[in-house]
Amino acid sequence: TVDGENFYKITSEATDLIQHTKEEQIKNEYTYYIAKPKQKENNVYYDFGELVEAIQNNPEGDYKIGESLNATNIKPNGKSYITKKFKGSLTSTDGNKFAIHNLANPLFNEIENATIKDLIFSNVNINKPNTEQIATLGKDATNTIIENIKITGSIVGSNDV
Repeated sequence: TVDGENFYKITSEATDLIQHTKEEQIKNEYTYYIAKPKQKENNVYYDFGELVEAIQNNPEGDYKIGESLNATNIKPNGKSYITKKFKGSLTSTDGNKFAIHNLANPLFNEIENATIKDLIFSNVNINKPNTEQIATLGKDATNTIIENIKITGSIVGSNDV
């Protein structure tokens, strides 16, 4: 635990590499700290898989992202990660603008009367050359507020991209 945060401590040894730690002190041991995944707190999520599952179970809820998330190892539920019509809100925690990295499918299928704001979608790589009506957020957005969103990456589709 460092400053109230939980970490994994990894110590390794590299016999052919040395590190000067202090004057006249050499060692070949290295210590790394990797942050442990945080558990969700109320409606704040720190894991993309947990966020997708929660929205799929209650698409009318209010959801916040507490840190940048990675979608790499999460399989979509069909053509999108969230297949139910989203009618809630999805934002970063107050005053922040966190990212969802590595989307390989649209986040939602349909969005209606929802609010999506203060998010970054980075390294989007949606490659569906035989799919029409495809986008990062979803194929349809009706009466929805989409505000302060940045998207970087690539989307390939057959029509209406």
